[in-house]
Amino acid sequence: SGLRPSVVLGDGSVLPIGESGGKGTSYSNDPRSFSVEEVGGLRLVGKPCEWKLEQRGLVMDAQEDGGGWRKHQLCFMMLTRNVDFQLVSNRLGFRWRLFPGSGLLANAVVPRTDELAQGFEATLGGKEDGHGRNFRLQGEPLSIITLVVWVELTPGPKGVVRPGKVVLASSLKDTGVKVSIGASRVQYPARPISVLGSDLLEMA
Repeated sequence: SGLRPSVVLGDGSVLPIGESGGKGTSYSNDPRSFSVEEVGGLRLVGKPCEWKLEQRGLVMDAQEDGGGWRKHQLCFMMLTRNVDFQLVSNRLGFRWRLFPGSGLLANAVVPRTDELAQGFEATLGGKEDGHGRNFRLQGEPLSIITLVVWVELTPGPKGVVRPGKVVLASSLKDTGVKVSIGASRVQYPARPISVLGSDLLEMA
């Protein structure tokens, strides 16, 4: 067999194009068929990174599992007032993507809350779904925001655990700034902002 096309992601992992590449790989086009293991981590994508999977610094950190949910978070500095984005699997790329459902605005503002029950539920789709439907984080320029995503762990046949509901929320807590995000660019690692620097151009 010959070499298969692939892309190297920002964390150094290799994503074979058109495959999940994980143990027990599922080749279905239905994003609901993938296991939690196949999905792996979550990655923020959007205009700031030109929708590229190679951008470093945008993979969410997996937190503790508890009560049938897995928590992911990403702490970053805002270089603009609005950051529009979607979420994709760090292993499957756009074959497994999250975006606002039809009952929400096209640029649905992520609620500011620490409570899972007060967040809102994302819609799951594949690479042909969700175009033009983005989540939005709002804040003052230079503010620190932590995006939190809870993924429900749903046991299935043969012990396979698949993602169920996915809920988004945000807070102004500084949980360890990893990256700075503007309307059309990403700065990784995050660095101090110079008052005279070009970083302020997006803040008007």
